[in-house]
Amino acid sequence: MPQAKDAWRRGKQQIRLPSGRHLAVVDTKGDGATALLLHGYTDTSRSYQAIARYLGGFRLVIPDLPGHGDSAEDSEADLLTIVEDLTAIADHLDCAPSLVIGHSFGSLVALEIARQKTWSDLKIVTLAGSPCPNLTGLQALDPIRRFGDAVEVADPFLTHWYSGPVALDPQFLALVKADAVRMPVGTWHHYLDLLEKVDLRSKLEEIEAPLLSIAGDRDQLFGARHVDALGHGLRRGHDIRLRGVGHNPHWEAPQQVATIITDWLDALVRDRDRALR
Repeated sequence: MPQAKDAWRRGKQQIRLPSGRHLAVVDTKGDGATALLLHGYTDTSRSYQAIARYLGGFRLVIPDLPGHGDSAEDSEADLLTIVEDLTAIADHLDCAPSLVIGHSFGSLVALEIARQKTWSDLKIVTLAGSPCPNLTGLQALDPIRRFGDAVEVADPFLTHWYSGPVALDPQFLALVKADAVRMPVGTWHHYLDLLEKVDLRSKLEEIEAPLLSIAGDRDQLFGARHVDALGHGLRRGHDIRLRGVGHNPHWEAPQQVATIITDWLDALVRDRDRALR
């Protein structure tokens, strides 16, 4: 699809951070509660394009994380500095997210936001989440470790990387791949190293926010042991596993995932109201 027709990418705004770097952000605006949506490794804000239409009651703030998409590179990015960047974005947009949704790597950022209690009255949703990815030695990722130059759209690895049990719109996948290959090789390596090192299991007990974990039962990257590790460490965790769904629930079953999220939020409100009676 030609760049001129890529309405999602054209809808981003560039926000300058205190560091002088910038992040590209989609902001749907509106009067609803703010939901901060965080994409996974190699993705961009486009990751939430399919589900956004089903979350129309929210103001959606969806950044390209540092080094991804149209955001500036940051060779020092880690969970702490990314949370600092996101706090600066919320301050710039004059919003305080009440819901944070994180997919894959984004789930780690969401957990860190919850652990730091960055905003009050937070609810957290993880999609294909894990507190400890521990990807070291995973042969499926060996091609990334061997990348030495710019990644090409036609690289067979990308077809494998974005494959799953549910057929997706070819135009969407073409744009996702085009986004991924714009990421510098150094960023591919930096975030893979980060995914191999991060371990939040011992910190989960610090999270007080209610958390909903949504995962597919055919996820080949973050399988059952990852979801179990997340659920076992949380005080207020709720776990839903979708049959026939892989690593990208919000791509493969966007309406179903949105309904699960909104129903869960409604249930939290009902529980709170009952407790106040």
